[in-house]
Amino acid sequence: GTDAVVHECSCLISDHGSPRQVLHPDTPQHETGETPLLTCFTALQDVSEDMGPTLFLPKTQDKVSHLRFFNDVTKDELLKEHSSNRKVGLLNVGDVSCFDSRTLHAGTANRAPGTRRAMFYLSFRNPRISDPGNPPSLRPCFTNGLTLSDLRGNSAKKKAKLLAKDDP
Repeated sequence: GTDAVVHECSCLISDHGSPRQVLHPDTPQHETGETPLLTCFTALQDVSEDMGPTLFLPKTQDKVSHLRFFNDVTKDELLKEHSSNRKVGLLNVGDVSCFDSRTLHAGTANRAPGTRRAMFYLSFRNPRISDPGNPPSLRPCFTNGLTLSDLRGNSAKKKAKLLAKDDP
């Protein structure tokens, strides 16, 4: 909802020659079973197949999938089961891809000569979860200070300036 807390604000960069990431979740399971973080990738340029788009394995954010993924005996079976459902983030400039940060995903290799794939991203923390298991990527003064509602309204700039006054 609009009370989701801004938890991350950054940009992922993949230059030509960048290798593929290892498949991973960004966030572990939470004891409540609730979604701890939602991440939104925004393409800052068109992303083609050879630029290293993000590969997603939908429906792998659950506890059972994580238990199977982190078990050497069951990992290959899980990956085989989900291989036909994989999604690739082929985005146009300005497109946004939102996902549960527990979803298994990986940036693929950037094989496009002379290119840079830049993905601006924001992650929003479930306000009912104080520690999602993934540290925030914000200046300390902004941690727990801005919400989705703030960003959608007219007060975000004013609130950010106020919070920044407390920055050491």
